[in-house]
Amino acid sequence: MLGASGLQHRCSASLQTPVCRPCLHRPAVFGRALPLLASRPQVRQRAQQVAPIFAKANKAEEDAEPEAMAKLMFKKGSTHKFRRILDQIRGRSYEEALMILEFLPHRACDSILPTLMSAAANAKENLKMSKLNLYISECYADEAPKLKRFTHGYKGRPYTILKGTSHVIIKVKERKQKGKPLAKAAAKELVPEAV
Repeated sequence: MLGASGLQHRCSASLQTPVCRPCLHRPAVFGRALPLLASRPQVRQRAQQVAPIFAKANKAEEDAEPEAMAKLMFKKGSTHKFRRILDQIRGRSYEEALMILEFLPHRACDSILPTLMSAAANAKENLKMSKLNLYISECYADEAPKLKRFTHGYKGRPYTILKGTSHVIIKVKERKQKGKPLAKAAAKELVPEAV
């Protein structure tokens, strides 16, 4: 029996056993559910039904414009301290973001600045993008494993101190004007036409 959340009971378990795992053989999204012990032809048939859906998703990813990325992994510091800086530079041009990071008084800027410069260098070297046209398309900070440290408490009890670490990801894209990169369009405007 399939529950509202897409979970079901184990087949051989008693009724007291809690709902435990999602049933992968019975996706309710793709129409009629397969029996729990589905034969190989039934599984192949279901894979053929689902394949066009994944093909559309892959095609959308291929059509997307290229972006360069840089990661800062396991950096000591809490996630919300990185996020308040990343919120300031999200969507801004590369040069503007460099100036903001240079003059913000927060210590986390010292870690984000080289990461941003690395993303721009990746865009220039790997994707042949101009640094003048780059803008920050995505930037976010995720939690990383916490360092667990102990200190003494009252009556000799140990107290835990959780020191947070973070993963910072910055993605940059090239800003375009009517299908052309901005630097080339700006260069054509600056050059006077011969009369």
